[in-house]
Amino acid sequence: MKTFHIDEPSEIGKKRIRVSKNDLISVKDELSEIVVRKKIREMVKKELTEETIGIPKSDVKKMEKLSDKIIKDSETLLKMFRQKHKVSTKDSVLYNTSKDWEQAIRNLKMKFGGWFEFVKNSDYIK
Repeated sequence: MKTFHIDEPSEIGKKRIRVSKNDLISVKDELSEIVVRKKIREMVKKELTEETIGIPKSDVKKMEKLSDKIIKDSETLLKMFRQKHKVSTKDSVLYNTSKDWEQAIRNLKMKFGGWFEFVKNSDYIK
């Protein structure tokens, strides 16, 4: 950057450029907004890295046991539904409902099992 000397011939006689108070305030606001955005980004990055560090193994085991219980209870419910309503292919509504629940239980097993296998072999556990 060039240093300014008042005695230089090119600077003599030039008017000073004045900046209005409103312009100073708007520049100050813009700079403070930039600083705030930068701080927010840093805070969000920090939070995200802290959250993705991982959870204790005991918590993962608790969640896995809970998911197994959900699946087991769902299977029990389906079994009771079939026994109480005497589900057969003669009544399409009961039969389709039974098959839908069966498919939902299969999906749960697949999703829960796949997720917990993934978590066990990843960096999500401390």
